[in-house]
Amino acid sequence: MRRSLWVLVVFGITCATTGWADQPEVGAGSEDDLRRQVRAWDLAFTEGKFDDLAPMMADEFILDGATGPQLIALLKQLPSDVREIARDNVSIHRSGDTALVYASVTMRGNWQGRSFTKVYSALDVWVLRGDAWKCLTARSSGSREWYEKSKRRVVKLGPDVVADVVVLFHPDTDPAEIEAFQHDALGRGSDGKTPSYVRSYSLGPVIDGHRSVALQLGELNSFEERELFAAILASPYVFRMFENIAPSAIELAE
Repeated sequence: MRRSLWVLVVFGITCATTGWADQPEVGAGSEDDLRRQVRAWDLAFTEGKFDDLAPMMADEFILDGATGPQLIALLKQLPSDVREIARDNVSIHRSGDTALVYASVTMRGNWQGRSFTKVYSALDVWVLRGDAWKCLTARSSGSREWYEKSKRRVVKLGPDVVADVVVLFHPDTDPAEIEAFQHDALGRGSDGKTPSYVRSYSLGPVIDGHRSVALQLGELNSFEERELFAAILASPYVFRMFENIAPSAIELAE
């Protein structure tokens, strides 16, 4: 399942200048101007100033089905803190008013209070509008290799089976409220049916007084994934969410 959150977090690219050689100042619309615009993008992303991304997005910006305003809204909801995104082997390929920016990226930060490090390859598409570079879209690879493999595996259930997502509920949550969570957080549309990319939904063990459910996910784009995680974390019944772990392996700190 994982992690196009990492496409989400993934496509903001770095506040660190690793991989960028010092370049002489050149006029608007130049390759050096593009490098400075990418740095500005990175700074807005790592400082959490997501509204600053809007003027750097092309009007037709799209990322896995999300428009610019939709992406910014979702970024604000995610419990992530990206502290460093370093690019190496940066390569810019320009054709007229369109430029492709390739890089090897290392991202470090925190997700739900836990540190993480992600390494992936990134491709950003920028277009020149007037005298300003605007981001059109982005793609990443490498951080989702195990996800591509997981889509082909047989779904297994049980407390010792690694789940894509494990949700713990507050201790006083009852079965009716868990059913309400399934409808409200996982349901889509008026019928409240669980979306097709949720391959399995099963009740897990009680963990330190917390009821749990385990999800196995199939193929979904990064926009669907961000929507799903945001809905889960917004539920008043949810105590905590874990990823890529077996329910029996979860240990809560005292």
